[in-house]
Amino acid sequence: VRRIDIVSPLNCDPTPVLRALRKRLSWPHTCLHASEEPIPKIAGVSSQYALERPQPDENEDDVRAVSKMHAKIYAFHTARHTDLFWGSANPSYSAWLARKSRANIDLLIHSRVTSRDWTRLMKKRLPHGHRWKKAVPVGKALPPDEYTRAARWRLLEAVVEGGRICLEASGPGRHWVTLRAPGQ
Repeated sequence: VRRIDIVSPLNCDPTPVLRALRKRLSWPHTCLHASEEPIPKIAGVSSQYALERPQPDENEDDVRAVSKMHAKIYAFHTARHTDLFWGSANPSYSAWLARKSRANIDLLIHSRVTSRDWTRLMKKRLPHGHRWKKAVPVGKALPPDEYTRAARWRLLEAVVEGGRICLEASGPGRHWVTLRAPGQ
């Protein structure tokens, strides 16, 4: 594998997945295509792109800007072809590396295409007026080991069912929270 393209919204820290890929693939050039700026600096990513949406145009009634990108596509480029894995798996620890009860249930479909077809898909098959633009990452990338030590959690979903609150967050392991109503 010479290059990896990851197309995904950033709703988790992809560092553990990138580190695992590095061990197995001799760390190929890695491009991250994310939905919106600012894109944080992530260790192991060679280049980053953000999805540029069109501004409303009075002359074109049918231009509709995509509000948020939801796609997750992983393209592994070799000298002969590109292997695509696309589906529901975020570039997260839970989707790719966790086992048993800590693992997400995600589905990825495999397709093999030519490099030319992949390039055409990425550049010419976006919705009208959308394009990938080079992004300047912000912040300072933490050393890879720091991500496993630091509690870097992001709330993904909160659901209230039958008087119980279920919080789903990115990151491995369990953390407990205490909820208090006003005045308690």
